[in-house]
Amino acid sequence: MDIDGFTYRLYDSQGHRYTTQFLVRELGYVKFDPKNEYVAESYHFNLRGRLNMSKCPPEVKKTLNYQSKNVVCLSIFPGNDESVVDYKDLEDLVQRIYQFCCRSDANVVAYKGGEHEKELLDSLKIPCLDLQGFACPKYEDLINLNQVYSSLQECGYHTRPRKGVLHCPKMEVTAYKDWLMLNHKSYSTAAFAEPEV
Repeated sequence: MDIDGFTYRLYDSQGHRYTTQFLVRELGYVKFDPKNEYVAESYHFNLRGRLNMSKCPPEVKKTLNYQSKNVVCLSIFPGNDESVVDYKDLEDLVQRIYQFCCRSDANVVAYKGGEHEKELLDSLKIPCLDLQGFACPKYEDLINLNQVYSSLQECGYHTRPRKGVLHCPKMEVTAYKDWLMLNHKSYSTAAFAEPEV
């Protein structure tokens, strides 16, 4: 699983104290099964009910716009032709994806080095593991080292980054799935399963 979104500061009514918030804009996933080939999917979320740009201080707007153009490469709010999920359905959707992707011998969700992925999965009590702990290279390195054999299909809503590679969650989960297909035999099956309690 891979998620992209926006990190911003939510200020109190006096504008002095803030908490840092993260809003998921896109979630990509693919079922991993060494015996079958699955295609990656992604969902986009509507942030309109969660983020009011007119009430954001100028520095928050600037940060969000920077992330939109240079990091996430998605608009903050969806375009008219973009199919979106209501943000309130995020947790239910993640639970349904987890149920679909579970196998009898593997019941954890893999992600790569993402604190937001871990926080979301932990909050839903979904067992997860970070592929970084298995020496999985960074996304850019997988591409540069030609360790991706699948065709990388983006979601179709990203703009091109000014520099570097495009980080579409749909593309990233495909790359990590390919890495797992090439390397899963090096690890015990138990590494991909959480013991039943």
